[in-house]
Amino acid sequence: MWINPAVRRGHHVSVAQGVTLGLGGNGRMRGVPEIGNHVFIGRNSTIVSKVRVGNGCVSGANNLLVTDVPDNQSVVGVPARVLAIGVSPVPPPASDAAPADTPDQP
Repeated sequence: MWINPAVRRGHHVSVAQGVTLGLGGNGRMRGVPEIGNHVFIGRNSTIVSKVRVGNGCVSGANNLLVTDVPDNQSVVGVPARVLAIGVSPVPPPASDAAPADTPDQP
C-alpha cells in the first residue's frame, strides 16, 4: 500500500492491500485524491490525480480511478466506471436487522 501524505481521507475509510493513492494528472487536475467518509477501496486499486471519491463509495479491486465519483456509488474497471448507484459499505443499524434466531410463531 502506498498513500501520498498529502491525500485527504475522511472517517471510516477502508483500504485493502496493494492500493496506491498518489500524485498525478496534468494542469488543473494535477494533485492528490480526496477520499470521503465510509469508503472502501479494493485490493490493488490505483487512485491518482486531483479526484474526489464521495461519501459511501465502493471502489472494486484492480481499478484505475482518474475521475470524480459522486456519493454512494460503486465503481469498477480500468478506467473505473459506475457499476451501481446507492450502494454503501456501511451496514444498516442493528435495529433495522431482523433477529436471525427468532422461532416461528404459530
